[in-house]
This record gives sequence, C-alpha cells and structure tokens, in this order.
Amino acid sequence: MGVTPTDLFREWLARKIKTRGLSHTQLALLSGVDRSTVGRLLAGDRSPSLDTAVRLVGALDDEALPTVLARLGRRANHPTRVAQALSEDPQLSETAEARLMRCYRELRSPSAASESP
Repeated sequence: MGVTPTDLFREWLARKIKTRGLSHTQLALLSGVDRSTVGRLLAGDRSPSLDTAVRLVGALDDEALPTVLARLGRRANHPTRVAQALSEDPQLSETAEARLMRCYRELRSPSAASESP
C-alpha cells in the first residue's frame, strides 16, 4: 500500500511539532484539538477530520492554510460541492466552515488564479 494523505499529514505534523519544540499538550492548547487526538494522529491510529486538520494547520503554520484549501478546491470543481462537503463535516463549526468558504472563494477568484504557477 502506498503513502496516503493521512500519512503525509502525520509526517508534516510531526515535523512541525519538532521544529517548534512543542509538546502534545502545548499543541492542544494552541489549536483547540484534544491532546489525546493529537497523540492518536501522530501514532497513526486515526485520520484527522477537516476541522481538526484546519485547526492544527492554523496553529502550526497559518500561512500553509491557503495552500491546503487550494488543494481541496482542486478536488472539488464547484463551490456548491465544497460548501456541501464542509457542511457535512460534523466536527466543523459554523465559524470554521465560513472561514474555509471565504478562503476557498478568494483562492478561486480570477486574481488568485492568475497568481498560481
């Protein structure tokens, strides 16, 4: 079996935690994600929900958030599908859903498209 997106996220998360010198508890406090969830993600015992991934990315590297959202946007070719996917995530708060949609729309705007490689 090949490397999954969850594996890549776990590796990125471990690298960021090490680089920043954070404990699981410190990351939990920064991100709002339960400490045990952080541990399970790093151990490979669970995959992150969209909300959990956004919280962790935001806490560790807020500048990476638009890139993550852009990758999600490439998979969904219509804003309605993105909105539906976000609304169906039970762990995603309305505030986080609105923030993600705002970022998605900004990334899909004509000016953002002209900036991409």
